[in-house]
Parts: sequence; C-alpha cells; structure tokens
Amino acid sequence: MQNPLIRLFKEFKPYIQSSLIIFFSGVVLSLISAQFAVLLKKLMDSLESASDQSNLLQNAGIILSFSILAAITRYIHLFVTDITIEKIVQSLRSQLQSKLLELPPAFHLGQNQGTGHMISRIINDMLIIQNGLRYMIDLLREPILLVALLGWLFYLNWSLTLSIFIILPLLLKLLKKLSLSVAKYARQGQEQMEKITQFIKENLDGIRMIQSYTLEEYSKNKLKNIFDTYYEIRKTMHSRVEIASPLSELVATFVGIGVVVSIAFSIQKGQATYGDFTSYLAALLMLNRPLKVIQESVVRLQEVLVATQRLYSIIDTPSTLTQSAQALHFPKNFSQLSFKNIQFSYHDRPILNNISFSVKKGQTVAFVGPSGGGKSTLINMLPRFFDPQSGQIYFDDILLTDIDLKSLRQNIALVNQDVFLFSDSLEENIWLGNTQRPINEVPQAAAQASAHEFILKQSQGYQALVGEKGQLFSGGEKQRISLARALFKKAPLLILDEATSNLDAQSEALVQAAFDLIKFEHTCLVVAHRLSTVINADWIFVLQEGNIVAQGRHEDLIKDTQGLYFELAHQQNLV
Repeated sequence: MQNPLIRLFKEFKPYIQSSLIIFFSGVVLSLISAQFAVLLKKLMDSLESASDQSNLLQNAGIILSFSILAAITRYIHLFVTDITIEKIVQSLRSQLQSKLLELPPAFHLGQNQGTGHMISRIINDMLIIQNGLRYMIDLLREPILLVALLGWLFYLNWSLTLSIFIILPLLLKLLKKLSLSVAKYARQGQEQMEKITQFIKENLDGIRMIQSYTLEEYSKNKLKNIFDTYYEIRKTMHSRVEIASPLSELVATFVGIGVVVSIAFSIQKGQATYGDFTSYLAALLMLNRPLKVIQESVVRLQEVLVATQRLYSIIDTPSTLTQSAQALHFPKNFSQLSFKNIQFSYHDRPILNNISFSVKKGQTVAFVGPSGGGKSTLINMLPRFFDPQSGQIYFDDILLTDIDLKSLRQNIALVNQDVFLFSDSLEENIWLGNTQRPINEVPQAAAQASAHEFILKQSQGYQALVGEKGQLFSGGEKQRISLARALFKKAPLLILDEATSNLDAQSEALVQAAFDLIKFEHTCLVVAHRLSTVINADWIFVLQEGNIVAQGRHEDLIKDTQGLYFELAHQQNLV
C-alpha cells in the first residue's frame, strides 16, 4: 500500500506550474541564505584592510542586494505555497464530501461515532493536513540550505566540522523515538476530538430534551471529562514534540562554544582569520534553523500521517452499490414492478425473509405492520439505499441493478417521516425537487400538496426562510413542503415512508387529502403505522418479522378477525 504522505505529496501534481515556482524559489532562497555566510567572510576580511574602502563598500552593497533578492524570493515562495496549499485542501475536502455523498446509508449507519466522526475529519483532520503540506515543502527547502551551509563549513574547517558530526547520529536516534511517540498520541488525540465534536453536536441537536430534563450539569460534566481526556493526550504529545527543540538548541550551544574556542586558538596560531571565524560561527548559527525546521517537520509529520491515513481510508472506501456496465435508462413505461425472493439481514439479524410481490403501474400499495417488520428497509431498496443480499427487483424484465443509479433516483420521489429541509427559502426547498424545471412552477406543486395557502400567509411568502431543518415551521407544514418537493420532481414512483406518523389529526388530514388528489398520477408505495391513511390503497401488504403474513384490500383484510391486520385496526379504533 502506498505511503499516505507520498500520496498526499502527489496532490501537488495538478498544480505543476505553481509547484515548479515553489520548488525553484525555495532552492534560490536556500542558496541565497547560505551565501550570506560567504559574503560575511568577505566583508570581515575587507575590514582588515582599512585602506581598501571600495572593496568594503562593494561587499556591503552585494549583501544589501542579496537581502533584497532574498526578501522578494521569500515572498514569492511563501505566497505561491499558501495559495497552492489552499487549492489542494479545497480539492481534498471536495473529494471527501463527494465520497460521503456517494456512499450509501449503510456506510453512514455503520459509523459508531455518528456524524461528529465525519465532521471532525472534514474540519480537524483537514487543518492538520493543511499544516502538513507546509511541513512537506519545508522538508524540500531546508535540506538544501542545510547542505549548502555544511559545504561551506567543511570548506572553512573540515576537521572541526567532521568532529561535529559525531553527535548527529545520537540526535537522529532521539528524533526517531520522539516521532513514533507523537504518532501514537496524535491518533488518540484525533479520535478523542471526534468524540468531542459528536458530543457537542448531540447537545445542540437535543437542546430541548436537555433543558426539559434539566440535564445541563450532566452534559457539562460529561463534556468536561471528555475535554480532560483530550487535554491529557495533547499534553503528552506536546511534551514529546516540544522537547525536540530545546534538546537541539542545547546541543547547538555546546557545539557553538566548542567552535568558538577551537577557532579562537586557530586565529592565535595564525591558521585562520577573523573573517573565517565570523563566517564559520554565522554559518553554524544559521545551521540551527534548517535543523530545527527539519526535526520539527519530521516529528509533526507523524500527526499528519495519522490524519492522512484517516482521510484516504474514507476516500478509498468502495461503494457497496455496484453499477452495472449496461447503465440502462429508467423504463418510464414499465407495466409492473416486481420484488422476487428478497432477503436482507443487518448485523446478522434477519430483516426480510424471502419476500416476493408485484405492483402494477399506477397502483397505490401500502405496507403495514409492527415496527421492525422490515417495511422501510423494503422500500428503501428501490432507490438502492440498500441492496438485497439475495433476490432481485425488476421493472418488467429489467433488473433494478442494471438501471443507471442517477437515472433510477431521478425517477423516484421520496417523502420521509423525518422531513429534511435545507436552511433556505420555501421556494428553494421545493424547487430542489427538480432543478431542471422553471422555478416559477413551484406554486403549482405547493398547491397540489396543500401548502400554497399557508405559504402565502408568510410575510415573505415563498421567500420565507425555513430555518435549520425547517425549525420555523410546524410538523404538518414541513411535511406538506416535503410532499410539494416530491411532486415538483414529477417522478413516476412516489414513496411515502411514514409520512404522516408524526402529525396531529388536522395536519394528517391535510397531507392525506393532498395525497389522495395526486396519487393517481404516480405509482405509490406507502409505509404507514396509521391504517387510516391506507384504507383506500389498491393493495395492502401486512409485514411481521420480515414476512408478508397477509395481503389484500382493506375491506377484505378486516374480515379476518384473527389476523394481524384486524388486531392493528382494533387497536386504532377502526373496527
């Protein structure tokens, strides 16, 4: 498997022009920086000849010119680096978001830490990766400066420089140990941050429940415990990261003192000049920066490695929904929809057991029965949110899995029990049902869904904002907006999954009346707990523990006084 950091580095490939500017400006900047040590020797040597004023001024002028050039090069290097990294991070976020939107609900249901887990990866891990890209560029640039300075040090005094190298293996061994320790605690820290993100999100989503049960102190204490654990992990990690710099500086100080003493003796013996001394000492001090940057980058990249592994683990997740090579268009003129021998289990728990039935085009069929019977799972197979583990679904003789996934979903309109509305206007929420239709046709769909009247009562009409998840509107109003969106889609298949179960009697009646008006234009599959909503269905399937235990019209099913349907009707005072 390819190293994630190498793969991350390859993200620069689409930005070849910018990458070349970053590389060459970094090389030039490093070489100019190293040249200052050389120019300093010339300047100091020219001071020994007081009569050579022109040489002194010339060297001073050259240093000034190199300073200006270094400033310009540094600006170009850093600016292009910043904007290129921004583009790469934006691309990675887009890749991650695209993958999350592509993966089926089964993947998201399998995430034990919920949406907070993903939010953490999109925000926190991306920030770590963004910094990591800078560390990578540092590791390209700083070694050039390091090699240039070392070359100059060897030129000035090779024996002294060679003696310095005795301590480098010890320093490198220490850095390796620190890097492994940082990687361990970085992973723990990022996992704990996911817990923090998820807990905060849950608190915000459940604020009414927390306040109604006076759970404020409980939530505060629980969050404090999570934060404390995160703090301890980060404290340990920082102790590993930050010890590297003081150790490096301490080593550099001992080396510097040794150099000063050694060259001072050489000057006394006439074996070196003050220019040699100043230049050697300056180069040695300048050596501290690339060493420090390199060691910090090496250590920090362990944290980046963890974040990058987590990122690509999602991007590389294969979709469980296979796309057929045929990729047929949805057969709008189908005459019959058939489910044949459908079986499905979740975590080894059987949900559907060898289910078979057919629906004629234009029919309204309903699925009723106790919770956990597999009703929602069954209809969620139509838009392929789940695929059966065995068995097939057909439109006439065309396999569901042979239909292009996008074409399939474009021809299915779904209204769920838990209505999701975007935090935008009423008009926008309905129009999103089919963005290919003119937006001025939205009121027509709203009228069909019995939503037009209450929308016009809003001060801003169709431009009224719905708030987060539609919180500014009642359950019945949100459900009618959702139904209007489904109708605006003009899809031949309409699925209502417990669409009225959370509504009061008046709201349910309005939604039901709207549905009764438009159901003849669609093939409708309805999941319901309230039998009152499916009395007029063309056919009713009664599911219990993953099996169809009865089927027929309401007036026929109600005759079986020993049957489950009669029992449900009796519980709901329908008989």
